[in-house]
Amino acid sequence: MNRLARDGEVRLRVAGRDVPLEVAMDRLVELNRARWGATGVSFRSDAYVRFHRLLSRRLHERGALLLVLLDVGDTTVAARYDFLWAGKIWCFQGGWLPAYQRLHVGTILTGKVLEWGIENGYREYDFLKGDRPYKRRWASEQRVLVDLSTYARSPKARWWKTVQRTEGALRRHLPRFVREAWTRRRSADSARGSDPD
Repeated sequence: MNRLARDGEVRLRVAGRDVPLEVAMDRLVELNRARWGATGVSFRSDAYVRFHRLLSRRLHERGALLLVLLDVGDTTVAARYDFLWAGKIWCFQGGWLPAYQRLHVGTILTGKVLEWGIENGYREYDFLKGDRPYKRRWASEQRVLVDLSTYARSPKARWWKTVQRTEGALRRHLPRFVREAWTRRRSADSARGSDPD
């Protein structure tokens, strides 16, 4: 924080209170794309962006949205897009300017969101699935998620079961760059409405 503050005043702005929701969403999309570059899968298609613009408006109306911007001086350097439900903050997406990565703006913003949550009576921040070092840094406990699938005995169901098992095996055994390409493709298919899920 001290190094970040050398570039200007560090402040958290909440969408719908300190900044218009549409402006905050624009900045989130820009920062997410800047952070993830070509490897990103979120906020890449027009359909995905339109969906989240609509979703964020509806969630905001219901008090179920936490969209925040982290500013340093006059520059927005990071953004978080999370959900509020059942006394918890649910982690979803974020992004930041790559030039500020060395100052750990993602970590600083997470800390600011946790402070906001405590001040506003939220009892938990759920990082969702996936085991990443940054999640362990903040966690006091870990939950194990289990996927349970059932299938009918029809030929179509058996075929779908085979597809699911093959996809799972590929995720576990292929090199990372291939798994990432697979994920980007599935995300693009889903955005076009061709995913069988």
